[in-house]
Amino acid sequence: MKIMDSMMDINSPIKLRRKYVNFDSAKMYFTTPSSFPSRRHSLNTNSYRAHKRNRQYGTILLMGFATIFSMTSLSLMVARNFGVSPGEVKQRVVHWPVASRRLGSKSATVHVGEGPIKTFVLSNFARDKIYRQVAGLKVDSSKLLELESFLEESKEIVKEYLDPDILYALKQLHNTSSPISAVHFRNIPLDPYVPPNPTDGGVSLHKPTFVAEAMLTAMGELSGSHVVGYSSEKAYSNPWIHEGFPRNSGGSALTKAAELSFHQDMSYTEPPDVLGLVCVREGHDTEVQTELIDNRELFETLPESVVSLLRESRFQIKTSEWVDTSESGGNIVNNDRRPILADAASLALPVDWENMIGLDPSAQDAVARLQHAIQSEAPKHYIHFAEGDMLLFSNVRVVHARTPYKDLRFDGMDRVMYRSYFKKSLTKQQRHRRMV
Repeated sequence: MKIMDSMMDINSPIKLRRKYVNFDSAKMYFTTPSSFPSRRHSLNTNSYRAHKRNRQYGTILLMGFATIFSMTSLSLMVARNFGVSPGEVKQRVVHWPVASRRLGSKSATVHVGEGPIKTFVLSNFARDKIYRQVAGLKVDSSKLLELESFLEESKEIVKEYLDPDILYALKQLHNTSSPISAVHFRNIPLDPYVPPNPTDGGVSLHKPTFVAEAMLTAMGELSGSHVVGYSSEKAYSNPWIHEGFPRNSGGSALTKAAELSFHQDMSYTEPPDVLGLVCVREGHDTEVQTELIDNRELFETLPESVVSLLRESRFQIKTSEWVDTSESGGNIVNNDRRPILADAASLALPVDWENMIGLDPSAQDAVARLQHAIQSEAPKHYIHFAEGDMLLFSNVRVVHARTPYKDLRFDGMDRVMYRSYFKKSLTKQQRHRRMV
């Protein structure tokens, strides 16, 4: 075995530039090349081990200094991005992985924020590595067989560059007792080209790369659930990845320019467990915001008598105008009486509040008090989506809304969002078709 490093033999003043090593049961011998005087020099094995150990300690010390430098630099970066002082950043950073086993400090993320929403800023290193691998994946996402292969490849690539605390936070979206009900990512990789929004009301999910789709579906599936489509939702670009941008014609909740009231997606049927949104173009309006309410914080503002009443089957939920009800026989998908509050915290709140009907005076009063608490009393959490922002949240424990657009130009460059639904438990047939 060749050793290229220069080393001074402790028993000789001769500096050996290249040494050939032979191993003996007791000692280790270094022999000089022919250009040196022919002699053998013994080096005690313990001394060699001590030298090797000192080099390891030096490496660890250098890694420590590099970590401190990286933490300081990223603190300043977060301070600029979030408008706080570096001192405040240190107080708000909840977890900072110093050295990942696989990627070292280059995989570090900054975890900012308190409450039900956890925000992670993906490092430039992880973002670029994911992009280079995912950009090569091709898929016709309207074809199920191609989608399955695309999902598996995307998931493996993305998982490789996520820190354990991110994976843990994603899993908590299914944990009804967890304080985490939403996970917000910033600086995710995006497609280099997003086509202009069609002015004819069509869809524009025809582009050379599918990076945003890969990130959205991979992150959702890494939460422990499966991306699914709904047979009653016919208005979207394809069953599993919904493209949304504001349209003059109105349309669905994903394309309306007007304000969206607080709601649960697919509240009239079997709702998805997790909802994912990713922004691929911020658009002209820099003030439009998505609003979130954690249902558990909402219930704390209501009397227990109202919460109990919401759990009783004294209500009906109608569908919105864009929902295909041809297979359900009318505007009311479920003609049976049903509760508004199902399970522990699942609030069946339709996007159009007039579609939530109390079937008796007490139920009607409970609906009115619920709506008042949502509008005036419950704590609200706000997010403005910029390019590279992704949000995954529990559709069971969270209701969400959107403020109205104030700067729409319909020039093809307004905001573009992608959305996907995820369910943890599926029947065999649902899992095979990925449809509910």
